[in-house]
Amino acid sequence: MLRELLKEINNTTRKKFKIADMCRNLGISESYWWAMWAGRRKPNLAFFISVRREYPELRDLITDYENKQADQEK
Repeated sequence: MLRELLKEINNTTRKKFKIADMCRNLGISESYWWAMWAGRRKPNLAFFISVRREYPELRDLITDYENKQADQEK
């Protein structure tokens, strides 16, 4: 599920930026991005806030992801 979210972020931002530029815009390191991609790290709240701010077209996708995560924790 996280992988699909990251793929969508990647696909959306790739039209405009390279990975390094996207990470800089989001205020994260490339190593953090790739650790999330590999499943070694989970995104934190600041990551979601940054994505919502930089890429408003992804807000619904992130909200869906957060809701599914909350349902799984119950």
